[in-house]
Amino acid sequence: TPIKNVDILLKAGEILKNSWNKAFVITLIGPTSTEEDKQYKKELEQFVQTRGLQDLVQFRGSVPYKEIHKEYWEADVVVNLCPTGGIDKMVVEGMAAGNITVVSNETFRPLFGPYAEVLIYPYQNADILAEKIKELFKAQNKK
Repeated sequence: TPIKNVDILLKAGEILKNSWNKAFVITLIGPTSTEEDKQYKKELEQFVQTRGLQDLVQFRGSVPYKEIHKEYWEADVVVNLCPTGGIDKMVVEGMAAGNITVVSNETFRPLFGPYAEVLIYPYQNADILAEKIKELFKAQNKK
């Protein structure tokens, strides 16, 4: 859905592809439900195609809730691109699975405490999101 700002993650993925010597995959999970969502997904798929990101992006679609924990366990970083507002359960689930979780939602600032500056990026800023992902991997010696 457009509120999820997945296009920003794809743009960050393109930046990383062109500036980082590390293999990675962006896995997008979740169904489309409205016509607006379906159109947005088509736009995302077209972006992936025109930018040559097919090897980097997986559209996984719907995953049963009882199996979603496996997706989190396999991830190195969970990225939530929603605007500031309420606490998105995806962020909490990612953290509960032990993932580094990066957000643009300032609501999480108190929860992140001293790590807020590392884990929160400016809303819709793909350049800084890409840099934060690189820095997080560098800090974990995952290069």
